[in-house]
Amino acid sequence: MVIRPSLNFASNFWAWHKSKYGWYIPKKQLKIYNWIKLARNLGYYLDLNLIETRITEFINSDEHKKAKPFTHAVNVLKQLKQQGFNIYIITARAYKEHSAPTLDWVNKNLKNLITDVIFTRQTTKQIHVPSQLTKQQNQQSLSKAQICKDLNVNVFTEDAIHNLINFNNNNIKLIAYLQP
Repeated sequence: MVIRPSLNFASNFWAWHKSKYGWYIPKKQLKIYNWIKLARNLGYYLDLNLIETRITEFINSDEHKKAKPFTHAVNVLKQLKQQGFNIYIITARAYKEHSAPTLDWVNKNLKNLITDVIFTRQTTKQIHVPSQLTKQQNQQSLSKAQICKDLNVNVFTEDAIHNLINFNNNNIKLIAYLQP
């Protein structure tokens, strides 16, 4: 069983970004994944490197450390753990840059609930990996679908459309939700 880590990352990130940089993408517009396009529509400049830099800043910030998981998500995780499920967090975050703060957050907020945390990015040079690329074709990123197959994951929750397509193509059951 894989459950996303129940933290509203986008809303927390953009609140932090507003306090640090003075602008943000409003919550009602965050249903669209293309933050670069949204920022440009609002008159601001973003590119992949700047997004990755700022995400890394946020993940290492006090605001990220203080962010709380949704209570209902923690309750569901507890129930699933009591029923004997292995629960993995499979994240697109880069291991080198994000593992320490991510693992600290998980250990603080989801202690004893998570079987393992798997980081799919080995480098931060690429923020989006098209679903048609596999681990063999792109050594910079590991496919979430392939990781799920390797772990015999039976259900996965996901919000990124490219991953949803990849899971569907690999016949992995999933629960889709809307939250960039």
